[in-house]
Amino acid sequence: MPKYKNTGGNPYANRNLNAKRGRKPKQAAPVEPVQTTEQIVRLPLSELHPFPDHPYGIREDQAMQDTVDSVKQNGVVVPAIVRPRAEGGYEIVAGHRRKLASEQAGFGGEFMTNEEMLTALYEKFSAEQDNYRAWFLKQTPEEIIQHSYEYAVRQDILTVMEEAELPAAQASALLWKGTTLSDIYKDFTKVETGYMDILRDTVENRADEILKEAEALRSAPVYPYPRDYAVENDELDKYRLSRKANIACKEAIEQAIGDHYANNSLDTAAAVKQVVDAFGYDRTMYVLAVTVKHKDWDGRISDSNKQWAASMPVFEDRIDGSADQNVFFVVDKAHPGLTDLFVREARKAQAREKEKAQQKTAPKKEAEKPSILERLKKPVQKNAPNNSAHLPEQEL
Repeated sequence: MPKYKNTGGNPYANRNLNAKRGRKPKQAAPVEPVQTTEQIVRLPLSELHPFPDHPYGIREDQAMQDTVDSVKQNGVVVPAIVRPRAEGGYEIVAGHRRKLASEQAGFGGEFMTNEEMLTALYEKFSAEQDNYRAWFLKQTPEEIIQHSYEYAVRQDILTVMEEAELPAAQASALLWKGTTLSDIYKDFTKVETGYMDILRDTVENRADEILKEAEALRSAPVYPYPRDYAVENDELDKYRLSRKANIACKEAIEQAIGDHYANNSLDTAAAVKQVVDAFGYDRTMYVLAVTVKHKDWDGRISDSNKQWAASMPVFEDRIDGSADQNVFFVVDKAHPGLTDLFVREARKAQAREKEKAQQKTAPKKEAEKPSILERLKKPVQKNAPNNSAHLPEQEL
C-alpha cells in the first residue's frame, strides 16, 4: 500500500524523543533550513524499518488482532509515514503497527491498498491473457477449435476479475503467491458444474417465453380503433398489443393455407382450426374482415364474403394522412381464391360454434304431463271384442 515518504528528514525527531524519555535535549547545531516534500509512493515491506529505540510499544493484544483483521478486509487505509535511511531503505516514523498487521495479514511485496492490489491483479491476468491470445491466433484452424473453449473461459475469468471486490487478504494471496490465470482455469475445469442443466433450462425457458407471448397475443382483446383514438384516450398500449396480435394472426393464416393446400385442394376445416386454436374467432374474423375490405376490387373474392366484411365494424387507421395502417395485417401472401375459401369456412365454423353455445345456454323445457281432463278427451280406443271402449288402467 502507498506510504508517505518524507524525503527531507526531521531534524527535531531526536529532541522530541529525548523529551519523552525525561532528558534534556542537547543543543543542536544551527542548520540550514531544509525544504521537505511529501508524496505517496509504493514501498515493499522489506524496505520499511522501525525507528531505532522508538518508544511506541507494539502489544500482541486484541486491539492488534483487530488491526490485522481490518487490514485483511480493507488493506491499510491510512498510509504510514517514513523517511529515507542512510544505509538504504526507509525508516518508519509512524505506522509500526500497520506494518506488523500487514505482515501478519499475509501481504507481501509492495505495501498497497486493496483497490491497488485488485487493479494490479487484473493487469497481471490481462497481460497473461494477451500472451495467450497472441499464441492462440497463430495456431492452425484445428488447434484453434480445440482451444476455443479454454480461450472463452479464460476471457470470462478476466471479466469476473474486472468487477471483483475481493477482501484484501484474498487479493494479496492471489497477487503475491504466484497465482496465474491458467491456475484458475485449471481449477474451474475440476469443478462439477451444471453446464448441461443450464443449457437445458435455457432451452425450456425460451420455449416458455414463446408460449407466454403466444398466450398474451391470444388473450389480448381486439382493439378496433385507430392510433389517434388510442393516443387521445391513453390506450396506446392496448392498440400496440392488438396490432402485434393482428400481424401474427395474418401470418398464421398464410401459414395455415400453405400447410393444408395439396393436390390443388385446400383442407379449409383444418386450416381454419389451426388459426382459431391459436388466436380465437374474434381476432381471426377481424383480420379476415380487414383483408376482404382491402380486396373489395378483387373479383376472386365472393360477393357473399364482401357483404359480410362490409357489415363488420372496421375503422381506417391513418396517421397524419398516411396510408391505412391496417394494410400491414392484410392476408396477401396466399392466393386470393384460397383466401376466399378460408373466409367462407371460417364464417361457417363460427356460426356452428355460436349455435352450439346458444344450445348450451338455452333453458331446457321439461316435458309436460297431460292433465286427466286432456286424457279423457282422447278418442275412444276400441280394445274389446264387443266394441266396448274403456281407458287403459295405467291412464286412470
